[in-house]
Amino acid sequence: MSYPTMEQVEAMSHYDLAVMWRFQGSPGQDAIGKPNFEEKLQEQLKIQKRAMERFEELGGWNPALSKTVGW
Repeated sequence: MSYPTMEQVEAMSHYDLAVMWRFQGSPGQDAIGKPNFEEKLQEQLKIQKRAMERFEELGGWNPALSKTVGW
């Protein structure tokens, strides 16, 4: 799963954000060992922070959402 852009995060539904929360790789993971690792890490940390803010604004986890998303 490639890391979403900030624009994509802003357009995601509650469900989409839950899937991201549960299954998205760690920030910077796709740039490990590359010269732009630190830049990618910082960019993706900002995206992750905003995604989690939006997720909480939309209600966070609940039992039904967790069951729908699955493992």
